[in-house]
Amino acid sequence: MTTDTLRAARAWGEEHFPQASAFKHAAFANSVVYALYHTSGGYGGPSVREHAVTKAVNEKGKTFTGFVDACEFVAPIVYGPLTDLHRQVWDEQQAISFDNDPEDVKQLKHYRAN
Repeated sequence: MTTDTLRAARAWGEEHFPQASAFKHAAFANSVVYALYHTSGGYGGPSVREHAVTKAVNEKGKTFTGFVDACEFVAPIVYGPLTDLHRQVWDEQQAISFDNDPEDVKQLKHYRAN
């Protein structure tokens, strides 16, 4: 069930990345659900990190063998540093990105200004 997966993904993220912001934990849970079921929703968003996961999953045609496989794919995109993928998504989806981590927004605005 999607709600159970959403809760389990948030717990997995909080366990493995305890110092991450609530924004990233929400994006992670939403993104794991998307990776497994191709459905959106859950804890707000979609943030730029959620858009980045969606793009990565869709472009790679990735399918997952299970919950942990999806978590391990999603984690570096959500919890890792911002990459060219995030910057590309920011350029394409900024107007429809919500519930972004304020630190991400700060870094992305700095990127855009240069």
